[in-house]
Amino acid sequence: MKKMKLIGTKCEGNLRLWTTIPATRISVFASQTVNVHGNYQLEQWAVEHGRLRHCVIGTFHSDAEREILNLVLANGGKAVWFRGCRLPFQYTDVHLQAFLDGRLLVISCFNRKHHTEATARFCAHWAAMCTDHHAYWFGFKSDFLTPMCQKAFAWGKHVEIYED
Repeated sequence: MKKMKLIGTKCEGNLRLWTTIPATRISVFASQTVNVHGNYQLEQWAVEHGRLRHCVIGTFHSDAEREILNLVLANGGKAVWFRGCRLPFQYTDVHLQAFLDGRLLVISCFNRKHHTEATARFCAHWAAMCTDHHAYWFGFKSDFLTPMCQKAFAWGKHVEIYED
């Protein structure tokens, strides 16, 4: 990003995903209550954006967000992963391959074992500010995401909304 510098953060992966703007970057937000299993719409969205080599940005805290991350990376896409806790000690095979291909950047400015609501909100807000395109998946309860989505509309972002 041209206007935001990474000060006091720990990073693993390709820093050019941050400093050089990929053609299409999309912030991804999904409620904890979104059903991941058999969610054809979510799967197809993630596979398509992976095939198009788009870059997804997010916290990837919820199961649905992690599914999107894994499907985008497995299909050739890129990702910037903001962590509300310390960097992981282990990564999946999909993540390792994305690191090798220069398609993944993991960023953390926290040194705690687990994220908290405050660190999750901070990272989600950070992800929202980084892009002009947002995609939201709402489950039956969305106290966390609704204000984020409303801000995105107020900021003039392009917003896609999917409901479970």
